[in-house]
Amino acid sequence: MANIKNKKNLGSKKPAKNLKQKASVQKKSQPSHKARIFLTVGLLLLIVAVVIGIKSFFPCKYKYDYSVVGKDGNEKVALKLEMANNDRTRLKGLMGRKFLPRHTGMIFDFEEPGYYSMWMKDTLIPLDMVFVNNYGRVTVLAPNRLPMDETYINPCMVKFENSSKKMLNDADVEKFFDKCETLYLKPQNLTRYVIELPEGTIKENKIRVGDILLKK
Repeated sequence: MANIKNKKNLGSKKPAKNLKQKASVQKKSQPSHKARIFLTVGLLLLIVAVVIGIKSFFPCKYKYDYSVVGKDGNEKVALKLEMANNDRTRLKGLMGRKFLPRHTGMIFDFEEPGYYSMWMKDTLIPLDMVFVNNYGRVTVLAPNRLPMDETYINPCMVKFENSSKKMLNDADVEKFFDKCETLYLKPQNLTRYVIELPEGTIKENKIRVGDILLKK
């Protein structure tokens, strides 16, 4: 009988030992406090990266109120313009847009006045472009820019387009650009802003060189 008791006791202890082992295994499988912190920080960094990625993919949607005023001081047109004032938004521009409502567009702020070129790469809709100097004065008008055209659009190229029929040879063309660039490299003619608008905006609102762009 004693032997049987001992066997029973041994048999009763085995399940308890197994439960203890299982409990210790479960305890070890739970992440430590430090691991939970690392997981939380990693998740937050992932969320931040996703948000930044989304913002870089979609262009800026913030619109600011501007108006173009004639030399007589009267407003010609009120505009709601999206701001492109960093490398990401300036490179993206209006690429991929399939529609642009009237009296809306995008203003490119280059921050420092200079001689800048635009283009219509990956732009699906025709646009008007207005070049503006550091003081808000319109210096160059480039209407009817064709979709997907990768030709550089800058003050002298626009001026050349408007007078190219008068060019006879390469020497005349080179002379033309030398003279033109000298003119547009003067401080009062350097570009600070370029506005992109729906095609026809310049003609419809009679925007002229010398008009003033004002932020409301």
